[in-house]
This record gives sequence, structure tokens and C-alpha cells, in this order.
Amino acid sequence: MSESEWEAVERRLAPILRRQYHDALDALLAVLKDPQRERQTVWEGTSRLQASGIPEPEHISALVGVARQAREGGIAYAHAEQAIFEALTRLNHSDLLPFLAEAYDYTRAHDLFAGRRRAYAMDMVATMAIRLKLPEAYAWLGKILAQPDAKRRGTALMIIYEAFDRDYGDFTPEMQTVFQRASQADPDRRVRQTALACLLRMAQANHPEIEE
Repeated sequence: MSESEWEAVERRLAPILRRQYHDALDALLAVLKDPQRERQTVWEGTSRLQASGIPEPEHISALVGVARQAREGGIAYAHAEQAIFEALTRLNHSDLLPFLAEAYDYTRAHDLFAGRRRAYAMDMVATMAIRLKLPEAYAWLGKILAQPDAKRRGTALMIIYEAFDRDYGDFTPEMQTVFQRASQADPDRRVRQTALACLLRMAQANHPEIEE
């Protein structure tokens, strides 16, 4: 089959696959909303979604709805919530910023997925800042680095560093300034040490001749 024939097939299949993915989302949401649901049916619905294709921007609203419903189910449905965040990570669309801020701040009792949820949100917003140059994303990252919880500040620094290291390569002067400020002015010693370690890695990335 020639390249043009493959392209024609893909064009015909695209709307079918998008509909298939949306149907799988609707089915999973229905399962999560069912008060008589069982864990096995949630696993099956999640597996169906993961096998249904690739998410598109048109699926964002439904994906967010499923994520919100899954987090109310507790750790038993963390598998579903994680699958949704993996799908959202593939999209990394600017429309997700309000939801990611909400997800980062979400709290409830005995929330064992909270740390991973915050990590997903932080990584996605950092990636938006890098790839899309969104001022809102940079502003939100600044807010997170100024929060009172020292452990979260340190974790945020590492996630931001890793996102830049993965997607950007060279570290911009603006980003180096953020880490320099944290290394000098953060009130927590461990956060300052984390910032210093990241600065050393930045220097090694920008100047490979620098040794450990």
C-alpha cells in the first residue's frame, strides 16, 4: 500500500477512533458513578480506555470529568485516575491549566494518590511553560515555589528541573535565576541544598567539561 493510500485509510479511521475513545471514557465514567460498582469493573473500564486509542483535545472535558470522579473513589480507583493523567500528559494542552491547579490543591482524608497527583500536575505545568511559553504556567510555578510547605517546595524544584532537563536541554538564565534565588533565600536548609544540587546539574548540562 502506498503512502497516499495509508493516509487515506488514516483519514477514514480517525473519526472512528476518536468516537471509540470517547465511548470508552463515557463507559468508565458510568462505572465510576455507579454506587454498586466493583473494583474489577473499574479495572476493566480503565483497560478498555487504554486500548481504545490516543486522546485528542476534544476529549479534554471528558477526561477531566473522569479524573474528578475517580479521585472521589479513593485508592481503590487510583489506577483509573493514573490512566487519565497519563492521557492528559500526552495532550499537555493549555486548556488543562485550571484543572491541573485544582488537582494540585485537591485534598481529602486518606488520599494516598495525592503525591502522585501533585507530581503529575507539576510536571505538566512545567512542560507547558517550556513548550508553550505560557505566562500563566510560569506564574503558577512561582506560586508553588512560594508555598509554605518546605517539602513541597523541594519536590517542585526537582520536578521543574527534570522537566527542563528532559524537554529543553540548555537551561535559560531565567530558570537558573529561580534556582539561585531558592538556593540562597529559601528558609529551609534542605530546599536550599536541593536548589544547589540542581544548579550544579545545570552547570554540568550547559558545560559538559565540568566534572562531578
